Amino acid sequence: QQGLAMERLTFLHRLATIHNWGYRRLLSLSVSASEAFSQCRDWVLLRRAQQMAAVDGLIEILKEHIESDPPELITSRLVLDGAHLHRHRNVQLQPIPIPDPDPF
Repeated sequence: QQGLAMERLTFLHRLATIHNWGYRRLLSLSVSASEAFSQCRDWVLLRRAQQMAAVDGLIEILKEHIESDPPELITSRLVLDGAHLHRHRNVQLQPIPIPDPDPF
């Protein structure tokens, strides 16, 4: 009888130890998942802000060309690459206008 009670006590102790270990592992996994989600959310928000800034830059360039008097032609290549606006000044879309020679 007493041996059975001791065996039961040992079993319950081991069961409680395994339960506590599993609970701690679950809590640490929950914290890790929460941090990973937070980092992904921050990355997505930053990426969106960068894309919006690139689009705003493109809009500003187009607005400058449209509102200039007289309206200028866009001569350099504009590329939106993800969240980056690239203005390729070396890639000319039209030939550079050559001034007329003096009539002298």
